Amino acid sequence: MTDEMMTKRVLPVCIGLIAILVVLLLLPNSVHADDFCPAGQHPEYVNGSVVCVIDGNNTGTEGPTSVPPDVTPQETPVPACIPDGSVHIGNVIRPVGNDQFGPNRCQTWQAWFDNCNNFLDLFQPIGPTIPCVNPTAVPPQPPGPSDCDPLIYDGNSFSCSWNFQWHLEARVSMPPIVIDVQPYPATLVTWPTTFRVNGVTANSGSGTLAYAGWGGGYPGNSRDGDWRNITLTMTFRPTGSPITVNLSRQPSFTVPSSGGTRTLTWDVASHPAVGAYRTAGGVGQLNELPSDMTLFQGNSMTTYRLYYTMTYQEYDVYYVCGDQPTPTPRWPTSATPRPYTCQNWVPRGNWIDRSRNGEFPPSAVVNLPASMNGGDVYNDWTVVIRRMDESGNVNNPAYAHSYSWGSIWYFAVREGQGQIGWPGLP
Repeated sequence: MTDEMMTKRVLPVCIGLIAILVVLLLLPNSVHADDFCPAGQHPEYVNGSVVCVIDGNNTGTEGPTSVPPDVTPQETPVPACIPDGSVHIGNVIRPVGNDQFGPNRCQTWQAWFDNCNNFLDLFQPIGPTIPCVNPTAVPPQPPGPSDCDPLIYDGNSFSCSWNFQWHLEARVSMPPIVIDVQPYPATLVTWPTTFRVNGVTANSGSGTLAYAGWGGGYPGNSRDGDWRNITLTMTFRPTGSPITVNLSRQPSFTVPSSGGTRTLTWDVASHPAVGAYRTAGGVGQLNELPSDMTLFQGNSMTTYRLYYTMTYQEYDVYYVCGDQPTPTPRWPTSATPRPYTCQNWVPRGNWIDRSRNGEFPPSAVVNLPASMNGGDVYNDWTVVIRRMDESGNVNNPAYAHSYSWGSIWYFAVREGQGQIGWPGLP
C-alpha cells in the first residue's frame, strides 16, 4: 500500500478522534465522558458517532451493541412470584383508633407471610401503640383539666361552669362547722357551759350533661370522640387541720378535725363595759332573749380543699380489616417482608368509661373574700350552733333549735337566778 493511500485512510480516523477530544475538553470539569451512558456501559466512537457500548467481552461478529446516550435500556421483566408453601415472620402496622396514649394510634404486629411476601395472618402485637403515619382528621379537642369559665363564689356557694359549647355547671357549698352548746343562747356567770365541736365533713355538688358531640356526632349517630353521660362533681374535703374556736373573755382553743368537747365558765356578764355591744334584737334569731340584751360573740375556723371529678363515656372508633381471610401458615422461617396494606378498613365503635380529676386552688375563684383565701387552702368560717339538752341530745323537741349568722355567732351571759340557761329550762 502506498503512503498516499495510507494517508487517505488514516486521516479521517484521526480527524474523528481529534473531534471527540475537542468535545470532551469543552465539557465542564464536573462532567465526564462516562456520564453520557447508563451504568454498565461506556462511550465509543463508531462510524462517526459516539455510542454507549455494553460493558463486557463481545464475542460476536456483528460489532458492539449501540444505545443512544439519552435512552436508558429497558429492564427485563421479573417473573411473577409463585407461592411454594413456605412461610416466614414479618411486621405489619394496623390502626387501633384512640387509646390511653392519644388519638389515631397504630399497633405493630408480628405476622405470617408466604415466600412472595403476601400477608397470611397476624401472630402477636409488638410493644405499645405508635402514632399512625397518616392519621385521620382529629376531632375538636375536649376541654383541659381545669376549664371552669369561671369558678365563682357568690357569698353562699361555689359554682363551676365548665368551658363547653354545651352547658355544664356544678355548685357546692363549704360545709359549716357545727357546734352544740348547753345551755344556750344564754348561760350564767360561773355556770359550766358545754361546747361540743362536731367533726368536719366533706360536701359535694354535681351537674350533669347527657351528650357532647366533640367528634361531630349526636345521640343515635355517634362519632369518634363524642362524649355522653357527663357528670361534673365538686367536693370540699377537710385538710385535717384542727378546728379553732374563739370566744369573748376566753382564751382560744382547738380541737381535732374529728371534733372535741370543752366546758367553760365566765366570770362576768355580757355587758358593754366588757365588750358586749351587739343586742339580741340587733342580730336577730334570738327570740328567747330580751331584744336589748347585750351579747358576747365567738367564731371558729378550719380549712378545706376543693376538688373536682368529671366522669363520662367517650365514643372510640377502631378499625378492622375487612379483606378476605388468608390461609393459615404451616411453619415459620426468618425474613423481613414489606408490610401488608389492607384494602378494606371497616370502622367499629364502642363507649369507653373515662374520668379526669383535679383541684381548684383559691386563686382560681372569682370574688373569693380575702378571709377565705388561705393560700393553697380555703378558710372555712361558717358556723352553725345547735342547742342541746343536759344529756347532749340535739333532737329533744323541748330544746332542738339551730342558729347561724355566718362566720360570727352570739350568746349571752347573765347574773342571777331565773334566767335562761338554768337546768331544766330550755
